[in-house]
Amino acid sequence: MKVLFVDDDPNIINLYSIVLESIFEDGGVFYSYTPEDAKRVIQEQGLDLVISDFDMAPNGTGEEVYSHWSISNNRNNQFVFFTSRESTELEFYKLDENRHHIRKPTSLKEFKNFLLELLNPERSEYTPIAIYHFIRWNETKIPIYISLNSNHYVKIFNSNEIYSSEQLNKYIAKGMKFLYIKTADENDFLTEYDQSSLFNQNKSKKVDSYEAIKKNHLFLNAQISSFGLTKQSLKTAQATTENLINDIKKEDKLYNLLAKALNAKDFSYDHSYMTICIASFLCEQMNIDSINLSKVSTAALLHDIMLLNNKITYIHDLEPKKINQLNIEEKESIKHHQILDDELEKLDQFGSDISDIISFHHSGDEDYPFAGKKDLSQLNNLQAIFQASHFVSCEIYRCDFDFGKVGDILTLSQYKYSGKNFDKIWHTMQYVFSNKLN
Repeated sequence: MKVLFVDDDPNIINLYSIVLESIFEDGGVFYSYTPEDAKRVIQEQGLDLVISDFDMAPNGTGEEVYSHWSISNNRNNQFVFFTSRESTELEFYKLDENRHHIRKPTSLKEFKNFLLELLNPERSEYTPIAIYHFIRWNETKIPIYISLNSNHYVKIFNSNEIYSSEQLNKYIAKGMKFLYIKTADENDFLTEYDQSSLFNQNKSKKVDSYEAIKKNHLFLNAQISSFGLTKQSLKTAQATTENLINDIKKEDKLYNLLAKALNAKDFSYDHSYMTICIASFLCEQMNIDSINLSKVSTAALLHDIMLLNNKITYIHDLEPKKINQLNIEEKESIKHHQILDDELEKLDQFGSDISDIISFHHSGDEDYPFAGKKDLSQLNNLQAIFQASHFVSCEIYRCDFDFGKVGDILTLSQYKYSGKNFDKIWHTMQYVFSNKLN
């Protein structure tokens, strides 16, 4: 069975994906952040179920998704509006055996039970849970298993057992994408997950604990490692980032802004950290010293902290054509977000170098409507490394960490940034991607 989940909020997709991926086969779950992309997936895939939000401004509404589904639908396909609106508010939408509605928000347990009742899929004794869902935490309330084959499961953690990131890394290193729980324990697992601090945080917290930050970095390392970055470059990226966070603690304003992104664990921070990972690899391969790596890493860590929220960060990086549809406050946030001169001057003697890297990080983006751009041929080595690393990290995120699209990412990257100052960068990236593909 195949399902498409449509929502403009990456946090909603991240949360409910744990249910979808436990019910549907690996490769059977598709995600779209806009109605336009959803229509493409409906056209290309033989879907059994479409689940869509309604309000997705400024990108459109779920009515567009529903209309496209209606045209291409056959009798056996199902459509669900998963929205904060009541079904009676959707006057064009009439509930029947193929058209359904569930009110947002709902618990993971209720969401799962709704889908099981709707689809009645066959389920095995064990349920797969993507391994990255465990990396951010360190304790399980139920037993956790690995699968040796389709009929043989081995328990690796007992109920209420505390586990370490190093233990999980052993399974990640073996190429495992999923751990397993007994299907009978699924409701208990989802209840605990629902209540986890990742989705129900105290927003007044200044920042997560150091251990929580490390777990988040290990989670992201596991995601991006499939693209072929060396273990050493990922270790360097993690150590560099955690040292920078400790240094930034001395400056309250910067730290408070960074803490918002750290606590959110969404695109805002995740793509910044992935930029550091890629830059660390490039610096390692191009023999660039640790001081200059620190400059690029600081720029990556701080370049978007002035933006209002994750939604604005996502639009301005991944959907810049939609910036003009935002309100005045949101546009102003984007227009001035790369101006951090006063704050950076307080960090160290390299504040001006870091500011120069941040100031021009939208160079080469023809769809970006504001200033802060520069002819790509004029970018210095560090600016070019940041630019390339940032672009690749965004494209990896855009393709939902699908390694199968690595060739497309590299082709697009080389097309957009083709100057001589990028030649060595793409040669280096081509080498690692080619080795991984082979």
